[in-house]
Amino acid sequence: MWDSEWDWQVRQIRRNCFSVVYPSKAAVRMAKKSGTITLPISVQKAEVGETFSKLHVVSWLQECWVRITGIPDKLRQAPLIKEFLRVVGKTVLIDELTIVKP
Repeated sequence: MWDSEWDWQVRQIRRNCFSVVYPSKAAVRMAKKSGTITLPISVQKAEVGETFSKLHVVSWLQECWVRITGIPDKLRQAPLIKEFLRVVGKTVLIDELTIVKP
């Protein structure tokens, strides 16, 4: 149904209510049409619905290059770098040729 590597970014809003980022609008439509989904690990049923508030874009972030220094050798891996870059914004590309490993 979707990429198994997708980071769902689940956030609890209140008791028994969570916000989830889906990989695409098509995935949201598919989940909503099925009515409920069964979560594989906990075997709990969940209902998929619309967001409580409609978000609107105030402005667009600009694309830029970010240079990071001082990364410990054992953490110089593209997936790990991408993970901690999430606090900056959406990572478009990591230049793996410049990840210098001793």
